[in-house]
Amino acid sequence: MGLFFGALFVRTRRAWPLVVAHVLLDVGAGVGYLLFRGRLPGLV
Repeated sequence: MGLFFGALFVRTRRAWPLVVAHVLLDVGAGVGYLLFRGRLPGLV
Protein backbone atom coordinates (compact mmCIF):
# COMPACT_ATOMS: atom_id res chain seq x y z
CA MET A 1 0.00 0.00 0.00
CA GLY A 2 2.86 2.34 0.80
CA LEU A 3 4.48 1.77 -2.57
CA PHE A 4 1.18 2.53 -4.30
CA PHE A 5 0.62 5.70 -2.27
CA GLY A 6 4.22 6.76 -2.85
CA ALA A 7 3.95 6.27 -6.60
CA LEU A 8 0.67 8.20 -6.65
CA PHE A 9 2.26 11.05 -4.71
CA VAL A 10 5.20 11.20 -7.10
CA ARG A 11 2.77 11.43 -10.05
CA THR A 12 0.36 14.01 -8.58
CA ARG A 13 2.46 15.85 -5.95
CA ARG A 14 -0.64 16.03 -3.74
CA ALA A 15 -0.88 14.50 -0.29
CA TRP A 16 -4.50 15.18 0.71
CA PRO A 17 -6.08 12.52 -1.54
CA LEU A 18 -3.68 10.03 0.01
CA VAL A 19 -4.60 11.16 3.53
CA VAL A 20 -8.29 10.74 2.72
CA ALA A 21 -7.68 7.28 1.23
CA HIS A 22 -5.71 6.26 4.32
CA VAL A 23 -8.51 7.43 6.63
CA LEU A 24 -11.10 5.51 4.58
CA LEU A 25 -8.98 2.35 4.77
CA ASP A 26 -8.59 2.72 8.54
CA VAL A 27 -12.31 3.36 9.06
CA GLY A 28 -13.19 0.37 6.88
CA ALA A 29 -10.84 -1.87 8.84
CA GLY A 30 -12.25 -0.66 12.16
CA VAL A 31 -15.86 -1.12 11.10
CA GLY A 32 -15.06 -4.53 9.67
CA TYR A 33 -13.44 -5.56 12.94
CA LEU A 34 -16.44 -4.39 14.96
CA LEU A 35 -18.87 -6.23 12.68
CA PHE A 36 -16.99 -9.53 12.51
CA ARG A 37 -15.21 -9.83 15.87
CA GLY A 38 -17.87 -12.19 17.26
CA ARG A 39 -18.20 -14.25 14.08
CA LEU A 40 -14.55 -15.05 13.41
CA PRO A 41 -12.99 -17.11 16.22
CA GLY A 42 -9.39 -16.28 15.25
CA LEU A 43 -9.97 -12.52 15.43
CA VAL A 44 -8.59 -11.09 18.65
